[in-house]
Amino acid sequence: ATGGRCSVQLEWDRSKGDAPLLGYRIHVFRHTTLSDEVVPLKPPWAELVMVKGVAALESDGDPCAPVSHTLTNLGLGLAYSFEVRAVNSSGTSKPSPTSEICRTPLSVPTACRGLVARQVGPGDVRISWQPPLMSGGVDIICYQVTVEAWSEGTSGEVRQVTVPASGQNSFWYRHVVTGLAPWIGYLFNVCAVNSVGSGEASASQWTRLEARAQEGHSFSSSELRLAEAICVT
Repeated sequence: ATGGRCSVQLEWDRSKGDAPLLGYRIHVFRHTTLSDEVVPLKPPWAELVMVKGVAALESDGDPCAPVSHTLTNLGLGLAYSFEVRAVNSSGTSKPSPTSEICRTPLSVPTACRGLVARQVGPGDVRISWQPPLMSGGVDIICYQVTVEAWSEGTSGEVRQVTVPASGQNSFWYRHVVTGLAPWIGYLFNVCAVNSVGSGEASASQWTRLEARAQEGHSFSSSELRLAEAICVT
């Protein structure tokens, strides 16, 4: 299992028939976690057909050797089963017996995305981020925020804050770090945590605090005017 996804290797006996074999069609079924119901994924999940498929399925030219194929990009923490159909010039065979259920492993989450740090007060910085693309097959429990101070070429104080995953917008998370000193640079790291462990950390750019937070520009009514109007009829 790598990068939030995993792979499964299948193996089956080579099909026999009167017509030359063109390849195999593999169907993948995902089992729900709430019951034994089987939910087919978009078929076919993987296909090996025509001559190119046969070449990929040959095993050292031995017609008696079993066929193997590796399916990639399967989700983590899920249950799958598989069926195989042989394909020749006459059509597609009946499906093989369904395989035993395969449960993919859990993993730590991937890195958080879009981490941004912005000063919102004399000693306050608001950090915002999006959740990881892959949770590791299990719900994210919390986010670990690490604050590192930097001054005159040396690292200083390191502070850690835990932000619960619940109770916020699930598309964007925000947290305000308070009690920071002005004229010092800060680096913010955020990592997602699930029951397996902590995922890869995402780092912001160094943020140097000013003595006073810069306020956004506001417009007065006199600043907005129409320079020119063109009407086409």
